[in-house]
Amino acid sequence: MPTIDIFLPSDRNRVGQLFLKDGDGRELRGPWYVCGRANDFAASEHGNPTRSPLYLYGDTPTGDYRVRGILATGGGTAYDSKNFGQSGMIVLEPVRGQAAIANKNGRQVLVIHAGTPNPADKLLYATNGSVRMYEHELRELIKAVRGQSSVTCRINETNGTVSFPVTLDPAYDQGDPPLAANQMMAGGAKLIVCAASHSAGVRHRYRIMQQVKGFADHAGYSVRMLWGITSGVSFCRHDELFDAVPGVEIENVSHEEMTAIWRCSKTGMMSHKGETLRMLQPSEEPVDRFFSWDCDTAEALGKLATGNITPLNAKISPTLEAQLDGYMQAHSMQNRLGIRVRVTERTTDLRKPRRVKDELDTVLSSLRRISPQMPLFIATDSEYIQEGLLSHFIDARFLPKRFEQREQTGRYVQRTDKDAMLTFVKEVSCLCACKNIINYGGFLNETSVRHKFIREPYDGLMDAVRKP
Repeated sequence: MPTIDIFLPSDRNRVGQLFLKDGDGRELRGPWYVCGRANDFAASEHGNPTRSPLYLYGDTPTGDYRVRGILATGGGTAYDSKNFGQSGMIVLEPVRGQAAIANKNGRQVLVIHAGTPNPADKLLYATNGSVRMYEHELRELIKAVRGQSSVTCRINETNGTVSFPVTLDPAYDQGDPPLAANQMMAGGAKLIVCAASHSAGVRHRYRIMQQVKGFADHAGYSVRMLWGITSGVSFCRHDELFDAVPGVEIENVSHEEMTAIWRCSKTGMMSHKGETLRMLQPSEEPVDRFFSWDCDTAEALGKLATGNITPLNAKISPTLEAQLDGYMQAHSMQNRLGIRVRVTERTTDLRKPRRVKDELDTVLSSLRRISPQMPLFIATDSEYIQEGLLSHFIDARFLPKRFEQREQTGRYVQRTDKDAMLTFVKEVSCLCACKNIINYGGFLNETSVRHKFIREPYDGLMDAVRKP
């Protein structure tokens, strides 16, 4: 996922620099010179004499943006080459920082463009608060980002300066934001907004993102996932559980907002950020901008992608990872056998074990055939299963959690227990780190460690686990 990284001096009378970087922060292009200063006269005429970046006609706001598309400039377009250049214009949507505050004050769009009132000179002229580049360098930048999905832009302010000053153009007043670019926010760039039902768990949601992103990468769309803070994920925000997902913008939305989205799914249309999006049905051809609801449409989109879709693994949040590092090292997780037993709630579910005593006892009977000396890590939502394994294995480890839901077959983790959800995400990391894994019922990221799975009979298991 490429990032346009811009560094503007705190003294906006001087030019800054722009770099194009890859998803790991490595420089791909640049540095290229840019200016982020507004024209004084136009700013004053429009009620912003101090050129505050938070208001219309001010200097370029810092913060995070996402690329919404590229507009043509020059002959035959709404943007003449003198003011905007002839290579095109990159349209940015505000996301965070000053950009988000300015967005609320009417600056819904920022653009990166070229243009000069005097083609014979080599100067960078002030604008109405956009980012201006040299024509040949903007042409190279557009070539590099065109067709890429989920390109982001970060504008930073530094105390350092580059040697030459910005040149003022007192007559420049081309609107803030430029009209056609502002209209693009209601369409133009290819976008998929997706979401899952209230009850969908983390595996379900990551499956949706995987399939939608697989199609989006193939067809040149950006992806926005509406992450419902609902019972399915114990009312956790995505960032509480996981790190950012490359190529997917994730927006946390409330339970009430998800209810409204669910109602819209029944009508076939949804209003999102002032735009009406059609809810694509699994049998329909994708349009440029649409909404994908739950699994059926996501799976249909995945089938349209050419080649194999790369599995999307959830990366634990930095906060949870920091809590877990010492534990995994102290208990040599890489030398343990991981046992995952997820007990299905519904007795009509085909997955086993269900909350039926005979099925739970069958699982315990099978696992107790393994030597008690086996070093173990346990991840289960059933207190009965956990205690049954602890009574057999001498060296067993587990992460403490509450079993608060009482049923005839014992106590289970309450699905709406937020602490238990945080613990489950940490359990997944422990399981994936184990030498081998026995898996009943499945878990998040299991496809990445299937080569570690062991099934009955468990002959030679001790050797397999202890082998360096």
